[in-house]
Amino acid sequence: MRKNGAGLVAMGVAGASSVDTVISLAILNLKRAIPAAHVRIEENELATLQAKLSAGELDIVVARSDIVFQNPEIHAESLYVERVHVVARRGHPLASERQPSWEQLCCYGWALWAKGTPVRTAFDLSLMESGKRLPSHFIESNSASLNASILTGSDLLGIAARRPALRLEKMNILAILDYPLSVSGAVTVYWRENSRTRNTVRIALDGLRKAVRGTSTGEDSSVPAGALAPDRVVQK
Repeated sequence: MRKNGAGLVAMGVAGASSVDTVISLAILNLKRAIPAAHVRIEENELATLQAKLSAGELDIVVARSDIVFQNPEIHAESLYVERVHVVARRGHPLASERQPSWEQLCCYGWALWAKGTPVRTAFDLSLMESGKRLPSHFIESNSASLNASILTGSDLLGIAARRPALRLEKMNILAILDYPLSVSGAVTVYWRENSRTRNTVRIALDGLRKAVRGTSTGEDSSVPAGALAPDRVVQK
């Protein structure tokens, strides 16, 4: 670490945000700009990250867009809004099915993000608005690697935000099913304003913005937190 932490940036990511392509690209952008930078990434529950950002233990947090901070030093900027997709392993029986029905999906079971995570919240809202219910027997996990491993090794179905879903599809790991959901998720970056005196933090924030522009899916957009996209927006 440099004197006064000048070469360190501590970033927290919550739930599904940890598998977002934007995070990894922003980190690589920072390392290209400052090769000697010390980057510390913490994946944790949102409440823990919120407390650590307020306490000054983290510089930046990337999470859903409805967090309220009492600390005036905490600033926020909406990064983007994107769709949520149903996904499955490559070669899944429904991967080539055109607009499968909800009944067809439920024949295969689910491996979902844990309840309360951003993507799961969006999925649950979509089901509620369409009058559908999940079967009572499904797997819940807050681990991105475990979720991906379960899906690739079975015929279970899962959910993912558009950026990571497209990345996993491009890597021939998962396939996006032709089952449209009626909600989108919003992602926001939070930071401590006094941390911006450090060059690494400023460049990390700029790297997030550049990564958003560089990974635009053509359907997402940068909007103020809480603003509605064409479909229903859930704070992610």
